[in-house]
Amino acid sequence: MADAYLAQKKPQQAVPLYRAAIAAAPNADEVIDWRIALIFALLESGQSDQARQEMAALKRAVPRTRYDAPSRQTRYNGDYQKVMLTDAMLQAYLDNTREAWKKLDALLAEAPFNTELRNNRGSLALMRGWPRQAAGIFARVKVDEPQAYEASSGLASAAMDTYEFDQAGQQLDYLDSVRPGWRTLTTLQDRWYWETRPELVVEVGKDLSGARGAGEQNARDSQSRLYSSPYGHWRVFAQHNLATAHYSDEGKARYEAYGLGAQYRDSNGVGEFGLLAALDGSRRGGGFAGYTGRRMITGRSASGTRKTPAMCRSKGGWTICMAAVAAWHWVIG
Repeated sequence: MADAYLAQKKPQQAVPLYRAAIAAAPNADEVIDWRIALIFALLESGQSDQARQEMAALKRAVPRTRYDAPSRQTRYNGDYQKVMLTDAMLQAYLDNTREAWKKLDALLAEAPFNTELRNNRGSLALMRGWPRQAAGIFARVKVDEPQAYEASSGLASAAMDTYEFDQAGQQLDYLDSVRPGWRTLTTLQDRWYWETRPELVVEVGKDLSGARGAGEQNARDSQSRLYSSPYGHWRVFAQHNLATAHYSDEGKARYEAYGLGAQYRDSNGVGEFGLLAALDGSRRGGGFAGYTGRRMITGRSASGTRKTPAMCRSKGGWTICMAAVAAWHWVIG
């Protein structure tokens, strides 16, 4: 019953049932699995401190070696690796992925071909934002064990993280043929469905500082984009921009435009470009281009003779709007 509640994402109901089972049969063969499930039930119910306490208690209760009475020898405790893997993944779920990576490294140093450890390493690489590395890990698992379903699901996740939806679809079709109804597969199929659908994005804003122009009040702007379903790494989109403001020297200003553009997405970043045309009958128009990745630079230009509600400078009948942003990302192994 406790497992059923946890599978149904009802961890609060599962916690007391796991505790009762552990108390009633502390020496049962399944008690380690119950205690591990209890840790994740506590974590999913928002009781992270108690999850840490249970993890610490479990590590104390499961030593690396244990005495084997029939052979009268000290042998490696098979449950130890399971417990230490749980400890590593608990660190990952608590957003300490760097520490989790170190713990998994230590486990893999002792068992480099253990499929469960390798699959969890791939999952951790996905959590750290390394989909290419994760795909390599899962692909090597598949070479050694072609029937490793968890590796196939990992390849599907990595492909979607890098916007390679055709490859993800192939992995999902394979899993559907060999393991239909698998909960992990259903989750991935739902994700694939929604990420390959058209997408509407609406952004609205209001300027509270009055910094866009002299004496400006009540500046508002909105941008709406309707993206197509992806074609490989590409999507096309239609865009609508609307900006209004009130200036003390010129009264109300309004800018409304439609545009068309294209977007390219891959594991390195996202780039967009397009053209805009004003809807008020003026000759104002413009274009935009931008890229977000390790280094992001965006810019926009527009032409016209009227003041527009934007951070712009006018010269010779042209209104030039420029913006530049730089961002750097470091990966620390």
